[in-house]
Amino acid sequence: MSHLNKMQIALLRTIAQGDYAYIAEGMAHDADAARQAVLSTGDTLLRFLFTELSTNEDCDGVDEAISRLENVERDIRDLIAAMTTIESNPTDGADNPVLSTF
Repeated sequence: MSHLNKMQIALLRTIAQGDYAYIAEGMAHDADAARQAVLSTGDTLLRFLFTELSTNEDCDGVDEAISRLENVERDIRDLIAAMTTIESNPTDGADNPVLSTF
């Protein structure tokens, strides 16, 4: 039976103001049960980050976890900037076939 790594435990204790700490505390030694608990929350951000920080996804240490989180942070900041642009120009992207499908 595999267990959660320290990055996943930190995630569960931290995200959503600690709402998912119970998963880390009760299932740290059973990664399959923890994964099922994460899936059952319906929190897609938690699911994404839990997977990104998984040893099965080659996240093998804190440095790698930080690098991945910094990449996510950059992507989110870029998306916030794009949303701000859309808010200031509501027709922006209307002619873009990719954007108009969402």
